Amino acid sequence: MKKYIFIALLMVSALNASIGADKYKHAYVGIGIYAGCMLVDSILEGAGYDTMLNEKTCLIPVAVAGIGKEIYDSQHANHTSDAMDAVATMAIPFVGVTLYSW
Repeated sequence: MKKYIFIALLMVSALNASIGADKYKHAYVGIGIYAGCMLVDSILEGAGYDTMLNEKTCLIPVAVAGIGKEIYDSQHANHTSDAMDAVATMAIPFVGVTLYSW
C-alpha cells in the first residue's frame, strides 16, 4: 500500500511544480517509467519470484530514459537537446525515493 501512496504523491507533486509544459511531459514520463517498474516488481513478487527491483533500483530505468533521450536529441538535427529535460524526467522519482527512504 505504501508503494501506491508514494506513486500518488509523486503525481500530485508533479502537478504542483511550476515548470514549462515540456518539462511536465518529461516529469510524467519519469513517473510513468518508475510506476511501471514498481508494478512489474509487484506482479513478479505476487507470482513468487524474487526480484532485485525495489524503490531504489527502479530509478535506474528512469535515469537511462532521461539521459538516453537527450543523447538521442543531441544527435538528430530536428531535435533540441536540453539537459534540464533529463533533470525533469528524473527529478520527481529521485526526490520521492529520497523522501520515502528518509
